[in-house]
Amino acid sequence: MKISLSKIDLPERDLRASVDEDALDELAASLRDHGQLQPIGVRPKADERFEVVFGSRRTRAAVLNAWETIEASIVEEHGNQTTAASKLIENVQRLDMTPIEEAYGLADLIGDGQADIRQLQRQTGKGREWIRTRLELIDLPEDLQGAIQAGMIGIGVARAFGKIQNAEVREMYVKSAIENGCTAEQAVVWAGNAQFAESGIITMDQIERQQSLDTPPPQVVDQQYHCFICAHLQSWRNVNTLVVCGSCQDSIAAARLASDSSPIQHPVDNQIN
Repeated sequence: MKISLSKIDLPERDLRASVDEDALDELAASLRDHGQLQPIGVRPKADERFEVVFGSRRTRAAVLNAWETIEASIVEEHGNQTTAASKLIENVQRLDMTPIEEAYGLADLIGDGQADIRQLQRQTGKGREWIRTRLELIDLPEDLQGAIQAGMIGIGVARAFGKIQNAEVREMYVKSAIENGCTAEQAVVWAGNAQFAESGIITMDQIERQQSLDTPPPQVVDQQYHCFICAHLQSWRNVNTLVVCGSCQDSIAAARLASDSSPIQHPVDNQIN
């Protein structure tokens, strides 16, 4: 059935949130040249209006072509999940959604409940790994989601960088990946290095603070030495540091042994006598 475009509203939350203007122009040109090959899906609203369930890009392209009507089919609904499933399945099968759009499409499909992977597999026709990977994207920081949405980095790279907690450090790695290219394997190594650096900085800072609390102030030890001449013990403050070769040390040691029986009197002793 044909429905007036003036009575059709785009969905409040569109899975095709990012619309490439060049791609939209190409689609509009295709509709002009070949006509509308596939109807859009709509659901009835109040006041005889309709909301697009799937086919938002075709609807935009038709408006761009200044069409008055568009071919549409009514989507039978049995609840919000049916609408979400129709949106997601139709768009996924067109193979031109971004991974982030697919992720939030799955989130709409789940609603407020818990993810049932088997049910999602039946509804989307996708494998368990595809579904699990897309759902994990929702938990990534917004900067990484934006980079995926813009096609600047891949899913594997984003998932690896998602482990970097420091936003500034993560931004530097993302920028380097965009400018120089980065595989998922390289991103895992980079993220590991970043995590190691972060933990090392924290650990050393903690160690230094703890050491400042635990380490007592240094104690000055009054080291004493035997004088080579008089053999009396003297504080290190009262002796000279001499550079003596091995042979002379032996001679001095022998002289000290010989002086043990008749030690040389210390100058202080002479003063006393």
